[in-house]
Amino acid sequence: MNKSIKYAALAMLTFTVAATSSCSREEDDIWDQSAAERMDAAKVQDLDILRSAPNGWEMLYFATNEERGYNFLMKFEGDSVTIATRNPKTNDAYAEQTSYFDVLTDDGMVLSFPTYNDLFHIYADPQPDHSVPSDGMGSNGDYEFKIMSISNDMIYMRGKKHGVEIYMYPLEENVGWEQYFNEIYDLRSRLFNEKIDTLWMTLADGLRFSIANTTVSKTVNNVTTTTTKVFGVDQVGQLLPLGGDAVTQTSKMSYVMTRSGIRWITDFPGDTLSRTPVREFVLNDEGTFLVSTDFGGEECTAGATIKAPSYTNLFKKRTLVWSIDEASVSGNIATAYQSFVNGYNASIIGVTYNLYNIGFKFSGFAHSLFITFGASESYAVDAVLYCDLVEKEDGTIGFSFTGNTNEQGGVMKQQITQLEDLINVLEASSFRLSSASELNPSQLLLTDVNDENNKMCVNIE
Repeated sequence: MNKSIKYAALAMLTFTVAATSSCSREEDDIWDQSAAERMDAAKVQDLDILRSAPNGWEMLYFATNEERGYNFLMKFEGDSVTIATRNPKTNDAYAEQTSYFDVLTDDGMVLSFPTYNDLFHIYADPQPDHSVPSDGMGSNGDYEFKIMSISNDMIYMRGKKHGVEIYMYPLEENVGWEQYFNEIYDLRSRLFNEKIDTLWMTLADGLRFSIANTTVSKTVNNVTTTTTKVFGVDQVGQLLPLGGDAVTQTSKMSYVMTRSGIRWITDFPGDTLSRTPVREFVLNDEGTFLVSTDFGGEECTAGATIKAPSYTNLFKKRTLVWSIDEASVSGNIATAYQSFVNGYNASIIGVTYNLYNIGFKFSGFAHSLFITFGASESYAVDAVLYCDLVEKEDGTIGFSFTGNTNEQGGVMKQQITQLEDLINVLEASSFRLSSASELNPSQLLLTDVNDENNKMCVNIE
């Protein structure tokens, strides 16, 4: 997207007209005004555009690359502006407040919010919470913005003090303000699962970057506190090229949610790696992963993607626990599964304890089938049957049970003979892993390639 720098071009255009030997009458009329008159006319035009959006404007706001981007809605009427938002600083509840705005003529046009608005100025306040000690920096945000280009379709600005790029777009008339924020929150929950703590961004040229949770440190009164930022929740992450040096090549980046995806605070990776950068990502047509657009200028490119790690790597990830969705089990697996459940309910264990869960998890040294049972979910234990996860050349996986168990697993194998039938069915299958989402595969479908009637879904707990 080309950024037409409206006011910076003013001086260049003045020189061009003066140097031209013959000008049209319209050009003569335009430049017959003084500089002050032209600035006043530009201010009137900008105010008219700001007030013209019948349902207000969407603002995609950033403070720094260490803090999430924020969504605001703004309705300009007269000299008042109604600002609405929903984010952690409002306890994730919708809130709106009215204050004043103005367009100033200060080396170009500046959109200013001169009166304190609790929802907006908190990001520019060096001590936003006056009840606790502060580092005197706050979020390092802006409340005045140099208008670089403006039209009825988009306003492009830079923070007057810190220079961060800010964009505004008119909100469609049929979209309610609370509905807008509900859609933003719903989309983020569909895109990301905080338990999938690493994603992969692949640029169009094939260079890959891991996207992981990060930490942010602040020092107040000589005491430093470090906070973990979860990429899919806090909208800040650290990016590292595959095989890169974590000390020298890690980049910290924040993003803002859009109604179709995410947008980085700035172009990435920028000039340091001499790569074609990206900034904005939207869901692909199938809604399964994020793909970049050409937003951000002539240098930005489409074709980059953001996806989760491979399904196999997720399935064996040590921090994840996968529970079998009983309603999804079919074929021979369903027969053996239900036979085990019936055997459990008829056993001595079943008389005393309820059966809560059956699934898979990867410990420090082995994969395992676990069976959770107990007097209540608060007082439950796992019967664990250890197995090897076999990754086959055709991309499928298999289970090879070693015979090793924990104490509860050994008792269960002895008392419930039907458990051996379930183990045998799982060992006889070669499973293809698939998911409805390549970005948030929080549910995996395991399908036996030898008999596609044999399948089951597992969900991240």
